[in-house]
Amino acid sequence: MTTFADILTDVYTLTDRQHLTNESKLGIRAATIKLHGMEFWREDRVEEEVAVTVSENQFNLNISTALANPCRKINAIKKMDSDVYFEEIDPTQLLDGFGHRRYNTYYRVGNVLNFLTDTGDTSVYFIYYKQPVAVETGYSSWIADTYPILVAMEAASFVLSTIGDKEAAAKIDVMKMEQLNVLLINHLDPVSSNS
Repeated sequence: MTTFADILTDVYTLTDRQHLTNESKLGIRAATIKLHGMEFWREDRVEEEVAVTVSENQFNLNISTALANPCRKINAIKKMDSDVYFEEIDPTQLLDGFGHRRYNTYYRVGNVLNFLTDTGDTSVYFIYYKQPVAVETGYSSWIADTYPILVAMEAASFVLSTIGDKEAAAKIDVMKMEQLNVLLINHLDPVSSNS
């Protein structure tokens, strides 16, 4: 498992700027989030059951507290005891063309998901893409574990660009593209990259 300190050492080696500790740490955080955010990687997809309390066919969940991992994007939400999936709608679409409530739907307001269900559900099943843990303590990234030099190169390019050394950043960017291509070849889903 690659640690934040391991990548920081590589960033210092690539930039030869050991005195830029804060910039290097910021670069690692930015690189990690950027690389995870560039695609809907199946390695970032998480499935999780969440308990709910239904009142009058409605319930809501704050995804920042209800889910075990920070959620980057929801892939699907289904009823636990059936094959019925909740459809995401705009709040203006709560009623159908006949003026009836649309059940098995949800809409989002900030981090709160508001559900309308036709049954007394006790839990729902979330499938979502999680954010990496891009902080020094507890750092966790499958990309960093598998391609640590890619994260280090992205961070080094960030550091060098930040201090205005565009020429050195461009050289690292050229080398970084080879590593990025390997990541894309090995981890993109050939059927669909966003499901």
